[in-house]
Amino acid sequence: MNDIDEQRVEITYNYIPKCDAGIFLLSATQQLSSSERDFITSRINKHLNKMFFILNKIDQLNESELEEAIDYVKSELKNVSDNNKIFPVSSK
Repeated sequence: MNDIDEQRVEITYNYIPKCDAGIFLLSATQQLSSSERDFITSRINKHLNKMFFILNKIDQLNESELEEAIDYVKSELKNVSDNNKIFPVSSK
């Protein structure tokens, strides 16, 4: 997704229907772009029942920013996915 090489993007899209589950990596510093929302809505929801949303780089936020980021992502995921479980992880 978001790769300048369209062939790699198409390869990724073709593998999604074959997967049992998926891991979607989000950045805590730039949560859920419009292209990520579109990808989840158009590709992920149609083919995957099990999704794990990983919120990476949480070490780059202070405690209140982290709470705000998690709340924002949960709120946005409600609009695009039935699965809104988020697993925060540190980039360290």
